Order: sequence, then C-alpha cells, then structure tokens
Amino acid sequence: MPTGPGYLLALNSESLGVGRESGFDSGVAFLADVDSDLGFMPLPSLPIWLWAALCLAAMMGGLWLHLVLHPLRQQFSHALDILRLHPRLLALGFVAFLSAMLWGGDDPRMPGGRALADWVDWSALLGPLALESGGHFALMLHQVDPLWPLALLLPVALILQAWRIQALPFRYGEGRTGAGMRSFLLWGLAALSCGWVVLEALNLRQFLPEWVHSVQSLLRALGVALAAAGVQVWIIRLVEEWQMPTRTETAKDQATALDAVFARWRGVLVLGGFNALWMALFDWAQDSNLRLAPALVLEPLLFFAPLPIAVACEDGLGLPEIGAQALRLMARAFWALLGLAITSLVLIMLLRYTVGTLTALVAGQGVAAKLGIQIVAAFSLATVHNWLFLAVALTLVQRFPRQTADSTSPDPAPQSS
Repeated sequence: MPTGPGYLLALNSESLGVGRESGFDSGVAFLADVDSDLGFMPLPSLPIWLWAALCLAAMMGGLWLHLVLHPLRQQFSHALDILRLHPRLLALGFVAFLSAMLWGGDDPRMPGGRALADWVDWSALLGPLALESGGHFALMLHQVDPLWPLALLLPVALILQAWRIQALPFRYGEGRTGAGMRSFLLWGLAALSCGWVVLEALNLRQFLPEWVHSVQSLLRALGVALAAAGVQVWIIRLVEEWQMPTRTETAKDQATALDAVFARWRGVLVLGGFNALWMALFDWAQDSNLRLAPALVLEPLLFFAPLPIAVACEDGLGLPEIGAQALRLMARAFWALLGLAITSLVLIMLLRYTVGTLTALVAGQGVAAKLGIQIVAAFSLATVHNWLFLAVALTLVQRFPRQTADSTSPDPAPQSS
C-alpha cells in the first residue's frame, strides 16, 4: 500500500477506520505513516489536544531558554515582570489577534495558508519559515498587535485628544494662543477618520467605485499606522514608569502613560507617518518578486526601530531632533538589538510553527474546535509579541541618550497627593 503524503491526505476518514463522529479526537493518526524517505517528519498517532499541548510545550521551552541562557536574559525577565504587572497589555493583544483572525485578511503574522503536510515537510519549510519569521519580527517592532479592525476606534481617541487640548491646554504644554489652532488640526483629523469609518461601513453593504475604494484603502493604512504609533508610545511609557516608579498602583501608571501619549501627540503623528511609509514598503516587499526586497525592508528598520523610543522618552522634539536621537540610540544599541533579533527569530519560528500546525490540524473540524484553537493561538501570539517588544523597548530605553536629568519625568502635569 502506498504511504506517500499525497496518497494519505487523499484518503477520507472512513478509509482509515475513523468514524466521522470521532472528529476532534481522531488526532493526526492519518499522518503517522508519512514516508520519511521523502523528507517528511512522521507525526505520532496522537489526539489533537495532546499534539497541541506538545507544540505549546516546545514553545514554552524556547521562552525558558531565553530567560535562563540569553545574554540579555535580564531584559527578558524584566519584560515578563512588566507584562505580569500590566495584564491589560496582554488583554489588548489577545483581543487584537482574535478579532483579526475572526475578521480575516492577509496579515503576514498569521501563519496560515499551509496544509498539514506542508508543516511536516522540514526540507521545504525551513527556509520560507525563517524568511517569514524575519518579516514577522520586523513588523512587530512597528505594529505590536494587528490593529485592524480595532483601528476603527481611532476617531474616539482623536476627538478626546482635541477636546482635552482645547479644555486643558497648559496640561499638555500648549499656550492659549496656539491651543485653538492645534485643536482645530486634531478636529480636522478626527473628522477625516470619521469619514474613513463611514467608508468602511459602506464597503460592507455595497460596492464602492474604484477611486472611492482607493481612498478607503489609503485612509485605512494611515489609520492603522497612527493607531500603531499610539500603542507603541504607550507601551514604552509603561516601561519608563516601571524603571522609575513614582507610585505603587499599576492602574495609575497606565493612566499616566496614556496621558503622556496625549502630551506627545505631535510626535505620535510623526511616528504614525513613518510607520505608514515603512508598512507600505513592507507590503511592497511581500508582493515583489525582487530577490533583494527583504533586504530593502530590513535596512530602513535600522533607522525606524528606535524612533518610538525617541518620541516616548523626550517631549517637544521636532522631526530633526527625533531622527538624531534615533541614530544616536542605534549606534549605542546596535549589537544588543542584533543579538536579540537573532534569538527572537528562532522563537518566532517556533511560534509560527505551533500556530500554523494547530490551525492546519483543525482545518476540517467543526466550528468549536476551530474557535478553541484560535483562542489558544491569539493568546500565544499576544504573549510572545508583547514580551518580545517589551524586551526590545527595555534594551533601547536603557541605552537612550538622555538630554537632561529630568527628561524622563513620567507626567508633564503636577502630581496631586
């Protein structure tokens, strides 16, 4: 009897002696006899839940090695401590990944699109998986969580910020004369974002003309990039609060960090613009047939990666000052960031293999099985993403060239007792 993977996958469950009612519990027995001479790794005859547990255990082993043996294990340990103190970070990431999975789309951080036989063919999988994981890590530095469709809430943040600047200008370092003009600018951005949300709603109900669809796609890219910039600065401000605590309540740290994001709204707009440029370059590289396209993505990463740190750690900087600070920071942290990127690449490969394998295992199962695996996958992706981004932020923040002794004051407003 032939045992090649194509033949085995063509068999239905009845020919294998597995009834349809056994569904979720049938496991991966049908791949137990895959021909290893063809370069395929044979899978054990295990139920799906046990195979899922083994995949997660392998990924947890990679996390443990980072905490114990990595030269930057202190940063990894501190990042885990910050994540434990701020579970809202994990909750935000979980909701973002789960909503992105349920919404659908082509986010490159979702390791789908492969059949189960492709995930066990290591000879053909290793190279593409490493390349995809490199792009995954680069995208994570600019967009910690997939913010589509959560970015549709952006108009609420812009309206709130415009109102706060108009009502409390001195809290955000604005004078009475300039506050009106700047709040007018934010009101304009809020109105534009509301128009974008209307276009997204219309696109769900009716067919839009091509030029309207192009405008909608452009506004979506800008909205997601701006939301990603705000989340980046918020997380980095939490790292600053953790390094120099002024209170014991973590909820107040989160509120203070959010207030600092509002106070740096001009820097966040600049960072959102750079995020949009880099993400457009990343999308082009994903679709391009040019062999050097991945290198063209990684080179700007050397400049763009420290930009959120410069925006979050210094207030009131213009674009030239932000760029200069980012370059100085990269000169100080290049080798540490390179070492962290190499080991993070291995960890993301494990993560993508785990999530991709579990997704392929339940491809033919019921809705409940798929939803259960999506929940596990969303939690795993959110945990690893936030943990790695916090480790990168700690590595960069600790090497940030401070301008003044009090430049890291967590709150521009006076603290009340």
